[in-house]
Amino acid sequence: MQYDTLIATANFRQSFASQREALKLELRSKLAYYYEGGSFIISPELIMFVKHQIDLNYDEIVVLDSNENPILLKSPSKFLTVITETYVSAANSYYQGFENLRKAHNVESVIEAGPTRKRIRKTKPAK
Repeated sequence: MQYDTLIATANFRQSFASQREALKLELRSKLAYYYEGGSFIISPELIMFVKHQIDLNYDEIVVLDSNENPILLKSPSKFLTVITETYVSAANSYYQGFENLRKAHNVESVIEAGPTRKRIRKTKPAK
């Protein structure tokens, strides 16, 4: 009996870790933003840098994208609005997914709570 409990616990932990990693990948995907030929990973640092430049009354600013390419932002206010909304949406989605995952108590509920649930198709048995 104890062996079965150990196996179930190990399966649960492995499933939980796998689903948590899938949530993180989904978050990273949602935080990728492409603008004016640049590739950005939205972060609080990027948001604060752009906001600071706007607060200093710059009409146009240059920022380095994820590949360290300089990108001219001709409309930094619009850029700031989009990246802030995207970040908040992605963070809220990640939080909800993580909370659902945290509340799961067995392997089936972990899989149902995680982002991979969208990729699993239920098929009808053949008649």
